[in-house]
Amino acid sequence: MTGVGVAFAGSSTTAGNPSVSALAAAATTAPASPSTTPKRAAGKHAAGRRPRPLGLAVLANRLQHGQVVIKDKNGSDVTVLLQHGSVTAVSTSSISLRSQDGFTGSYAIASSTRVRIDGTQAALSGVKAGDQAWVTARESGSTATVTLLVDRTK
Repeated sequence: MTGVGVAFAGSSTTAGNPSVSALAAAATTAPASPSTTPKRAAGKHAAGRRPRPLGLAVLANRLQHGQVVIKDKNGSDVTVLLQHGSVTAVSTSSISLRSQDGFTGSYAIASSTRVRIDGTQAALSGVKAGDQAWVTARESGSTATVTLLVDRTK
């Protein structure tokens, strides 16, 4: 194994005058000693690596259904419903999904509902019963209106 060394040299002038630095870096080759070789302690992660937090992509692949409350840009609480499942019914005004655990959710469709199929913007008419889909809905009173519908079947 080899090691790399870096040398720095600098000088400064008297107080009140700008500093002048001369920087010299020299790479040296030397055998790495066992004491400078990073080691992993039992149960620790590789040097410089930390465990990744549960990211949105991982969460999205495992989530079946849920509810979160967030603050909107005006500081008001907004209840957001999330569901992944099989489309059991779809019309121009509503959609229903059933998650793997048997939970069934029904959601209103609005003119503002965004639909994506195969990663591109699409019409609601492309979503069919039996498709695997994601729904993000905003709850207001007893009505949950879809803000984003993603069909993952295609």
